[in-house]
Amino acid sequence: MASNERADLRKISSIFESFDIDKDAKLSAQELKALIQQCNPSITFTDVQLQAIVGEVLEQYEGSADAGGLTRQSLAQLYLDGTGDSDLDFATLQSADSKDQSVVNTAKSTQQQQIADDAMFADLFDQSPGITSNSSGRNSFSFDLQDASCDENTTPNIGPLTLSQSHLVSNCDVTLVAPGSHSFTFHGSGLTPGVKLDPVPLQEPLQSVPHPGTQQDSARRRRTGSWGAPTSLPVQYHAHADMPATFCAATNEEDQSCGALVDELAEAVQQDGGDWQQTAHALRQRADTLDGADCYDAHMEMGTLLTARKLHEEAVKSFQHAAAAAPGDARPLFRLGNALFAAHQLAQSQRTFSGALEAATLPDDAALLPKIHVNLGISLEADGRLDSACQHYRHALRMNPSHFRALKLLGSALYAQGDLQGACTALQSALQLNPAYADAYCDLGCALCALGRVEDAKEAFGNAARVNPKHVEALFNLGNLHRQSNECKSAVQCYDSVLALNSQHWRSMLNKAVALMGLHEDRAAQLALKQAYTLSGHNAALLEEVASLSKMAQSSTGMQGLAELLHTVR
Repeated sequence: MASNERADLRKISSIFESFDIDKDAKLSAQELKALIQQCNPSITFTDVQLQAIVGEVLEQYEGSADAGGLTRQSLAQLYLDGTGDSDLDFATLQSADSKDQSVVNTAKSTQQQQIADDAMFADLFDQSPGITSNSSGRNSFSFDLQDASCDENTTPNIGPLTLSQSHLVSNCDVTLVAPGSHSFTFHGSGLTPGVKLDPVPLQEPLQSVPHPGTQQDSARRRRTGSWGAPTSLPVQYHAHADMPATFCAATNEEDQSCGALVDELAEAVQQDGGDWQQTAHALRQRADTLDGADCYDAHMEMGTLLTARKLHEEAVKSFQHAAAAAPGDARPLFRLGNALFAAHQLAQSQRTFSGALEAATLPDDAALLPKIHVNLGISLEADGRLDSACQHYRHALRMNPSHFRALKLLGSALYAQGDLQGACTALQSALQLNPAYADAYCDLGCALCALGRVEDAKEAFGNAARVNPKHVEALFNLGNLHRQSNECKSAVQCYDSVLALNSQHWRSMLNKAVALMGLHEDRAAQLALKQAYTLSGHNAALLEEVASLSKMAQSSTGMQGLAELLHTVR
């Protein structure tokens, strides 16, 4: 096991033990509420808000909001998925611990701790130690917002969130994150929306996307078969990595055969080079020979493992086989849609999600339906179809009014459409449900700024940074507002915070140079400008930013020094 994985598990284990007050090997609803509150000391939650967050955690990781509690393995998967930031939570609790009780259990020797870590790791990854968590963030929407992400309700990426800030999935499976998408952020001298969702080149059409069939009884049996409750598999490809359902011990010979296939695939993928794709193909053929639900399970679990390794093209093939083995079941189509989205096959993902909507039945798929609508909306938004995306976000909200991620997505889409008041209303509603939603604060700040409510926007960006100190976009946007309000010292502090998190963020360095000129620190400004030019790779985007700033400086009094400084780059 990699040393960083072992360290993460040690921290997670310490957090679990600290809040498992009754030592029953589960965190009850009350214990989870205590964990959420103590991980976010600056936020005051209402009982309703806490109950909603705890309910989603239990549904996502234990299969039901009425589950008896969150196990140690489920808490570890929550953090390893990227839903929570174990480093930040551990540091927060350890800091509070200096005034209270110790969070860190130092009783175990290093060797004992290593044995315990290995045991937990084996439980989680079923002898597949190559899977690691995403440590950079957002959102998915890298929700990292980084690579194609299917998370359960977020937008572009900004870094791992603490437990209460997490992009919790409503129930089981995932919500998408648009490829390359970012939260709406202000770049350069002007206040303009950040990265636009660019269409992704489509690949070859799928040869066979199963259509809804009539085998509803068998589909229902697969959901509630002998292997237990529906598996919660967050798929934030940047942060929410799916974990195979075989992380539970096999209970019969067929399950062992299924688990053996997954183990063989994990071993093949783990090796550098080799013909693992041929091995995956052969294993899919072997899985096809299994009977009924075992065939379905094997393909779903192999697809899940491949998704966790970001091997999305191969994951698509496994989920296609799972869907063929379960005609009439919406779940494999949902997972197939997620994999297609992650593989940048937007048109196919949209068709597959639509097929999942047709296949879904009530009451069996009541929890899954809002997720399908949300992920279809994200895929449509990534394709530039904002009106259709908003319709699906609204469908999800009609089915689940407390779906705060759907509200966040709706607000962000409305902002992109220019419906600023509607965006503020949706984003504020999301924050009422989850006051620790950093991305919602960030996008709310953008909408407020567009409405001319600069001070309110500053407060929103400040709240985002308070909830998630690693929220790069919020810090950058806040710095820009301070700079434009001639609060140059505060602006420099914000830009320095961004650069501490991302030393390659040349826009922060460029804007820092402008703020330093406002503080009459001409030499430091010159140095910052040169660094921005170097960090940008001398690209055209920087020159466009400089041209915009130069135009502003030339038309404003008292900014001749800035104009001259910028001229050195042009």
